[in-house]
Amino acid sequence: MIQLKITMKPAFSMITAIFVILLLSTVGAYIVNTAGKMVKTTTIQYYKEQSSLLAKSYTELAIMGALSNSVTNTNCLETINGDVGNNPENGEGYRIETRLSYIGDETLACTGTDSIISNEDTTPENQFYVMVDVFVRYRDFDVIGAILDGGGDLDDVPWVTYHRRTLQRL
Repeated sequence: MIQLKITMKPAFSMITAIFVILLLSTVGAYIVNTAGKMVKTTTIQYYKEQSSLLAKSYTELAIMGALSNSVTNTNCLETINGDVGNNPENGEGYRIETRLSYIGDETLACTGTDSIISNEDTTPENQFYVMVDVFVRYRDFDVIGAILDGGGDLDDVPWVTYHRRTLQRL
């Protein structure tokens, strides 16, 4: 009598091992992908919060500057510009531009290019206001890296802009 010896156990173990390896590699790739997205989201949120805080600080600085000068004289503060960080062009900081526009009646002497002179119907007599526009710009360093790696130059990298407008009575 001839005995057939069939051994399927090693083949089944091999298939199971391959399936487990594929499953674990898929889960690992998902975890790495999710972690990368979380890092990117956190970086974007950080930039946005920094922009918001810088805009608030420059707004307060502009209002202090506007209050320190008399709006009935010609020494009006109209712009405040500055860079925060090492080099905003390379994505290592922020570029801030602040514009002040004055609103009031005909006794207002601040009549620069951005100033607004309204009639007496708009504002009561001798009431003056300043409108502060703050623009905080920055470049995303991930976008800079992708564009420069693709053969582009720094002028092709777009600026991300955060804008804050405030109206303050003087």
